[in-house]
Amino acid sequence: MKIIQTKDGGGELIFSDEEIKILQKRKKLIFTPEGFTRFGNNLARVLMNFAMKTPDGIKNILTFEKDKYEGK
Repeated sequence: MKIIQTKDGGGELIFSDEEIKILQKRKKLIFTPEGFTRFGNNLARVLMNFAMKTPDGIKNILTFEKDKYEGK
């Protein structure tokens, strides 16, 4: 999986064909301890870049518990 941030502050998660097959079969992502650490490190980097590139109007958006996506 690649995490790419676009110039407008948005982003993309790009999955390989093999990763898509795994997601279709298991319906979830499973990480080894090392893999989860690497994922977390990359996610932290993306979030830091996101904070620096995001337009001011977007930076002020708050998300509350009731607003979380539940996959429904």
